[in-house]
Order: sequence, then structure tokens, then C-alpha cells
Amino acid sequence: MAFDYQEFVDLAEELIAEFGRTVTLRRLPSNPPADTDQPWKAALETPTTESVIMCFVPADVRSEPQQTNMAPKTVVHEQLQLCIVAAASLTSAPNLRDQIIDSDGSEWAIQTVNPLKPGATVIYYALSLE
Repeated sequence: MAFDYQEFVDLAEELIAEFGRTVTLRRLPSNPPADTDQPWKAALETPTTESVIMCFVPADVRSEPQQTNMAPKTVVHEQLQLCIVAAASLTSAPNLRDQIIDSDGSEWAIQTVNPLKPGATVIYYALSLE
């Protein structure tokens, strides 16, 4: 018997909408080659954008399990942000080519995409931004 996670999907979307802010998610195409015999000639596609609500949380090196062996915070680490976005609010999963454009015009590159996915249902994505 499968568990229905829809209640948690709805709760995540509600909380992120309440405490988050609207940003633009710019999706950059992968540009596969139009001709496989000439892979250096990529098909030109334009980026697409969508407005989404995300929660920004200051990332702390000590709180990220994959970085526990790193040295104390440096200038590089001070630029990290953790961003949480409800999966239901996206047209497709974010990837490392995508960019976040904040309302003040600052651009963030996605460094990691970590879904909270119990079973087959994605509740939200935690994105590390730099």
C-alpha cells in the first residue's frame, strides 16, 4: 500500500508561498547538436523563463553534511545560498544549467539540486546557489 504524500506537497507549496519571494528561473537549453557529424554546430535555442516563489536560507558550511570536512568559512563559502522551491510550482525539475534571477537583478548559478522525494513524489527541491 503506497502512502499519499499530497498533503505534504500542498503544505510545502503553502509555506513557501507564505515565506518566500518571487524570482525568475531562467532555463538554459542544453543545445544538442543539430548534426551529430558536426557536434560543434549546436542548435541555437533561446532560454525560457518562469516566475516561481522560492525561500532563501543562508547556507552554513557546518549545516551541509557533504561539506563537514571543509575548512571554516571562506570568501567563497560566504556567497552560498540555500534555496527551497516547491516541486508543484515548477514545470520541470531544475538542473545545473538553470539560473535564478532575484528581484534586485542578481543572478545565482545552481550548484546542486537535492529533491526531497519520499517514494515517487517530489515535495520540494533544495538548491545550493552561488
